[in-house]
Amino acid sequence: MIDAVLNGRMLHHLSILWCRIGEPHRRAMAAAFVVGIFAYFIFIAHHLLDNHAFRMPWLGVDEQVQHGRWLGPWVGRLTYGANIPVVMQLFSIGLALTATHLIVSTWKLFERFGDLFLVYTFILIIPYNLANFYYSFMTPLFYVSWIFAAVAFALVDRLSAWRIGLSAIAVVMMMASYQPALSILAVITLSGVIVGILKSERNGERVNDINTLFAEGKLLFARGIAMVLGGGLYLASTRYLPDSSKVVHFESISAVYERLVYVTNAAVRHLFVTQPDILIATKVALSLILLGAVVASLFGVRRSPVKIAVLVVVWPLIVIGSKALFLLSEPGNIYQYRYNGGMIFLYGFSAAILLYVFPRKFMNWIVTSLILFSTILFFQADLVRQLVLLRGQERDLSTINRILYRVESLPDFDSNTVYDFIRVGNLPRYRLQLLGSNGRRWDEIGDGHMDYGEITDLWTDHTVLGLLGSNIRVLPRNGQSATEIREEGLLDDRQVWPHASSVFIDEDRIIVFIR
Repeated sequence: MIDAVLNGRMLHHLSILWCRIGEPHRRAMAAAFVVGIFAYFIFIAHHLLDNHAFRMPWLGVDEQVQHGRWLGPWVGRLTYGANIPVVMQLFSIGLALTATHLIVSTWKLFERFGDLFLVYTFILIIPYNLANFYYSFMTPLFYVSWIFAAVAFALVDRLSAWRIGLSAIAVVMMMASYQPALSILAVITLSGVIVGILKSERNGERVNDINTLFAEGKLLFARGIAMVLGGGLYLASTRYLPDSSKVVHFESISAVYERLVYVTNAAVRHLFVTQPDILIATKVALSLILLGAVVASLFGVRRSPVKIAVLVVVWPLIVIGSKALFLLSEPGNIYQYRYNGGMIFLYGFSAAILLYVFPRKFMNWIVTSLILFSTILFFQADLVRQLVLLRGQERDLSTINRILYRVESLPDFDSNTVYDFIRVGNLPRYRLQLLGSNGRRWDEIGDGHMDYGEITDLWTDHTVLGLLGSNIRVLPRNGQSATEIREEGLLDDRQVWPHASSVFIDEDRIIVFIR
């Protein structure tokens, strides 16, 4: 492979693949890539510290394998086995656009540069992506799963056993990259039905609606078989992982029904709830795009009652499909960004449908303006979030530096002793203070770690102390929990940080009482 790169063969083949992409797509992807660089500029320029994996700079040897993502170590090899600045983000933007191109090219709704640019950019920078970039150590893994979801969808464009087989393999690789991409695959698979019906109507295929629906049904069946087959193979593969106890199971049939009802309600509710980066103006714009797409698609098949009936069924299924992952796994954190890639393509598909149904004249201007307005809101929300994370990082480093100074100034501190550093309580939630300033409110958090978190966490304090040049020798993990410290009564006569009594030493334990 290295020889192929050195002598230019690989670059030659990549250039051929790039040239095979239609010119409007190439231009739209290139323009969207530039927008993506600016939309995620602080992530790229600063490589923000995240509390979930405080690694400098190496990835884990078995990166994400413990979570069933056994493709993680192989993807890590593409980025030097490290959490590399700039490369991780730019590589991921390219992956996201490649996956989007595969999906848009399979839909084949339009070939105009303007429409393609809007859809590519809309999908790339909608704020649900923020969590993917926040967890920078696995950002490429998120978008590799997009690639495999797109490949699984694009492969089955006709009823073919070998295509179904290849699609099933792509589903396995998708799940082994990042399981929540299942929701993406569910959304784009169901979207294919709507696309097929609308295109048949525009092409004048109204002689026999039943034949059209039968053809779309066969295609949906084939893609469904690939999903089920691939999902089964993936579950079988997890049996060989160190921890196979997380394999999906239900205790009873009633549990399946309860899960379905809960997930359906959550999927519908998610269409209306606001989040820190998707406030009321953005939510209204997204709702108009989705509602407009539903109405426009029904208007497009108004002469066929059968097709109207099918669309009335499929659109709610797409909404539920955006939460497909939670039909199989415990529905915790059901609204958080990193588990909701399906929402990205639900809204992205809706935008594409509007542009397809209204290709010209007055309505096209309205649709384009609405999508462009939403995209501008996304762009600004992305940058505001990154600024908040940067300021939060600076605040956290300053606070921990003050704690470090206080510890090293204690009269009974011995630099030759190995301590167990125990922090009781989290640092002040400065990120939330910034996000919620000027009276801004939302219904659900965007991401637990990204919203409530800090640059370190209770299990990685030793790492950030080393980053700040501490000469405190601490254990790599806390020997005791904060709860046990409270139960011992050591905090009874002490006040929370920054009071002088909040930092103290008890035998070989450094204890910091935050709150």
